[in-house]
Order: sequence, then C-alpha cells, then structure tokens
Amino acid sequence: MLSLGDSFEYTNSIVGFALQITRQAPEFYVFMYLIVIAWIYVVLMMSVAEATNSTGTLLGALVTFVLYGLGPVALVVYLMGAPARSKAIKKRAAQELLQQTADAEAAREKAAQAPTADAQEPPKG
Repeated sequence: MLSLGDSFEYTNSIVGFALQITRQAPEFYVFMYLIVIAWIYVVLMMSVAEATNSTGTLLGALVTFVLYGLGPVALVVYLMGAPARSKAIKKRAAQELLQQTADAEAAREKAAQAPTADAQEPPKG
C-alpha cells in the first residue's frame, strides 16, 4: 500500500495532490469513494437540519441536498473517473487492433495454403 509520504512532488492544490495519488495508486479510488460517502452523509444531515428547523422547509432541504451534495459529488466522481475511462477506451482500441491484425494474418495464411487454379493439374482421364 502506498503511504502519503512516498515521493510526491510538491503541489499547490489538493486536486493536484489527489491526481498524483490516483496515478500512482489506483487503490486510492476506494478512499475517494469513502470521502464521497462521508460528504453525502454530511449534506444529508444538513438537509435534515434544514427540514426540521422551525423556519426551514422540505423544499429547502431538497435544494440543499441536491446543490450541496448530489451535484458536486457527481461532478467530482465524473472528473476523477476520466483517466480510468480513457485508459479503458485505449485498451479496447488496442484489443480491437490486435484482433484485426490476427484476423488479417489468419486470412493471409489461409490464402497462402489454398491451392491456386493455375497450380492444379488437369484431371487424367
């Protein structure tokens, strides 16, 4: 497991630090989801406080949950998952290219092994 003190370059932002960690340790995504779950919990508690306050409303609680919780979390998860999606696309393209190359090679070998019409002897009879 990668510890947080292992040879990271200095960055001026938390996002840059998180990106370095995810490049070096894909298992860090587990911790990212833990943070997402914790943030959703905090926002849920904010929404409950909004709904149960004497001057609060259910609409205010819903807006709080969506604008402070679901929106930002969906954006962060989407942005942090972009490198994994691009790697998957590149891997899929490489596999397709490899499959096409193998199919072309098999067709070439089959064509080389098949007898041609000029090479066949006429039937004796």
